[in-house]
Amino acid sequence: MAEVPPRSDRIDGWKGIADYLDRDVTTVIRWAKLHGLPVNRGPEGSPRRAVFALKSEIDAWVAAPASPGSPATENGHGATAEPQSSASDSTLPREPSPSRAANTGPQPKTQSPRWLKPVLYSAAAAVVALLAWAGWRFLETRLLLHAPRLAELQPSGQGPVIFRGSFACVACSSDNSWLASGIADQLASDLIRIPGVHVRALDAAPAQSAPEPVKLLLTATVAPEEGSKIAVTIFLAGSDTHEQLWSRHYETLATGLPVLEFDIANDIFRYLKPYLPTRDTTPFKEVWTRDPVAYALYLRGRDHLAYPGPKNTPAAIREFSEAVHRDPGFAAPYGGLAHAYLFATLDARMPVREAMPLVKANALREIELDGFAPEGHAVLAFEELAFEYKWQSAEREFQRAIALNPDNPLAYEWYVWLLMGERRWGEAVSQAEISVSLDPNGLRGPFALAMAEMAKGDATVNPDDLAAAVTTGRKAIQRHPDYISSRDALVYALWKSHQYKAAAEENLSMAEAMQDPAAISFKRSAKSILAAKGPAPYALAMAHFCEPRFGADYTCELEDTAIWYALGGDAENAIRLLNESVSLQDPSSFMMTFDSAFDPLRSDPRFQRLMAEIHPGSD
Repeated sequence: MAEVPPRSDRIDGWKGIADYLDRDVTTVIRWAKLHGLPVNRGPEGSPRRAVFALKSEIDAWVAAPASPGSPATENGHGATAEPQSSASDSTLPREPSPSRAANTGPQPKTQSPRWLKPVLYSAAAAVVALLAWAGWRFLETRLLLHAPRLAELQPSGQGPVIFRGSFACVACSSDNSWLASGIADQLASDLIRIPGVHVRALDAAPAQSAPEPVKLLLTATVAPEEGSKIAVTIFLAGSDTHEQLWSRHYETLATGLPVLEFDIANDIFRYLKPYLPTRDTTPFKEVWTRDPVAYALYLRGRDHLAYPGPKNTPAAIREFSEAVHRDPGFAAPYGGLAHAYLFATLDARMPVREAMPLVKANALREIELDGFAPEGHAVLAFEELAFEYKWQSAEREFQRAIALNPDNPLAYEWYVWLLMGERRWGEAVSQAEISVSLDPNGLRGPFALAMAEMAKGDATVNPDDLAAAVTTGRKAIQRHPDYISSRDALVYALWKSHQYKAAAEENLSMAEAMQDPAAISFKRSAKSILAAKGPAPYALAMAHFCEPRFGADYTCELEDTAIWYALGGDAENAIRLLNESVSLQDPSSFMMTFDSAFDPLRSDPRFQRLMAEIHPGSD
């Protein structure tokens, strides 16, 4: 077993390491990334991988001989000699940071008169500040002079693509762990308002347009400090080389967070402005809210909504509700509330007739307060589709949401369901593929793609489409094994591919993932029904098991149970449950428009009346 270092030799956190070296946190992080400063992290998979270092290792690193590009060879401004830009990043030059401290490494102490140090430090600081200011003004002038030429290198109508990288929360506790993700989400929401700028997930697939626009990587460190202070350092780098082009360091009290976010967005806008296809004034409001508590509540709500579920969705509703209570003019929490209430029908078993009016009211309120509200338009579109059956209006809202933010996968994911209901199979698959390309590691995009591929395969009787749905479902489960919707889609894709045994196995795996003892016991025994009697009796057994569980089991909604009855050949019970689903205005009832399980019922007048109610043909 490795020897455990004494506690006195250990330094915890970036701030502690920076204090030991007498440098700022940004410099120390850069040294660790570029020059091998010995820094350690906790084990992989831990919720918070704490950073620590050993004094003995740091002392040895400082005492090591200098090498080209190491901190010891840095210039007097504390920045390494800048290498030449690669061709892919040539259109966005580096910007020297105006406020870096000298980073020459710890030096041996020498005796000097006490009055001399303050004088020398003041003089040196003045010289450094003057040189930094003069250098930046010179570079800024050159950038503006060359802006027209550089702008010509951009494709017509396109600006830079910004990939959102890691926003690390340094030394954050469980009470403020939402800070980094919240600032990242809000900053991304701000930057998409800049004409021509695209903000995408880090692993988003490259756009198919040619030539490619300038691509940047946006990262940040967020560090709570003593006295309710928050330090934020923002970096822009070339996405291919990760070569730093621009950075800013900000410090504020927690009460100044809304204004800080506004300042960061405007600083990035001013840096990008010479390279944008549209020269415009700042696209941001002065601040979203002047109430720092409302702003913090909103950020915490977004953090909960990133992974909706029985605990997170009600928590998001509480945070957003308190935010709008404190500041009724703050638009963004209304969009969050609309989104959360939509999920509450599943996650919190909130009655649909109670939830959907709240979805619509909050979406409309966000749109009223903020003309640029893609989330509000996307949520309103889904409400109109699934609850009011206003298909034409819903499509207009989906298209409006996509036009406002073409890089947000949410609107594409939900638009897929309308396109399937319209039996526009190719468009449905295309929109789902765009959603997955924008966020390959997302929860709902692969689920929507699997459903679109399965619906298309059902309609065209093309085994390749059904095989693609099975492949998509399995990949989605590998990435998010606890996301039950993907497992549910895979069960149906296997069933409709006539892989009945595999479907039954996956149905059992879904019950095990849900940790549902009753479902596990039943689905184990149901496999013997499939083996002895075939798929139709298995489907009827599933329907009889599911019907009493409506309202308590996501996989046993009225629509799902009606599907099992239809697959088992029981048309009467299938139509009975579909009638009940439509009368309750269940959000999933519109799925009967495209699910092939109901094909044997489409000539039944009762089914046709239901279809006319949920898809009337005009709003």
